[in-house]
Amino acid sequence: MRALLLPVKDLHNAKKRLMGVLTPEERFALAGAMLADTVRAVRGVRWVDKIFVVTNYEPVMQLAEQGRWEILREEQQISEY
Repeated sequence: MRALLLPVKDLHNAKKRLMGVLTPEERFALAGAMLADTVRAVRGVRWVDKIFVVTNYEPVMQLAEQGRWEILREEQQISEY
């Protein structure tokens, strides 16, 4: 089986390394735009048998359900920051 794994953190906690440069709202918007680009690319992949989304972020779980992607619910999110 060929699988694609898409890890997605809560967008409110994304891009923390840019704290000194962007406001929380700007970081959220940037993360959302990057996620939209990634989802568009994933939808275009034809060689994969199954798509797994690792997340505990409810909006992304809903998106995964709509795409019939398998959700691997992350119990705890550990940031590198």
